[in-house]
Amino acid sequence: MVHPARPLPAVLLACAATLWAGCGESHMTMDGDLKTAVKADLNGTVRLEGPIQIQMQGPVIRYEGIYISDELLDRVRIGETTDEWLLAVFGEPTSRTEMKDGSQIWRWTYGPTEQQASIVEVFGSTEKEPKLAVRSVFAHLRGGIVIEKWKG
Repeated sequence: MVHPARPLPAVLLACAATLWAGCGESHMTMDGDLKTAVKADLNGTVRLEGPIQIQMQGPVIRYEGIYISDELLDRVRIGETTDEWLLAVFGEPTSRTEMKDGSQIWRWTYGPTEQQASIVEVFGSTEKEPKLAVRSVFAHLRGGIVIEKWKG
C-alpha cells in the first residue's frame, strides 16, 4: 500500500494517470521526457486489483570472447606450462603473433559488443554509465613452453 503523503515514482504516476483517464473529467499530458502532469477529480475509492508487478532491469551488456580469470591465469607456470595445456584450458587464442626470434605471443580477448540502457537511465538517472573495458590475456611461448604471461 502506498502512503498518501509519499510521492509516487514517475512510472507509477504515469500508469495511474492512464487508469484514471476514464474516471470522470481528467487531464493528462506527457512531454518527451516522460514527465506527467495529472489533474483529476476523483470522488470515491480507486481500487487496483492485483497482483501488480513492476519489473525494473539494469543495463544489459553482452560480451564476446574468452574470459580468463586472474585465478586461472595464476595456474600458468613460467617455464613449465605447455601450449597444449593452454589450448585445453583457455581454448583457441583470439590471435597468435609469430616473433622474429621464433617465439609466439598468444592473446585471448574478452570485451563488450553491445550495451542497452536501463530503465533508470530512461527516466533521467544522474548515475554515470559503467566504463566498459576489453580484457586481454597474453602468453609468450618459445618451443611450446610459456616463458612470460600478463594481462592488459
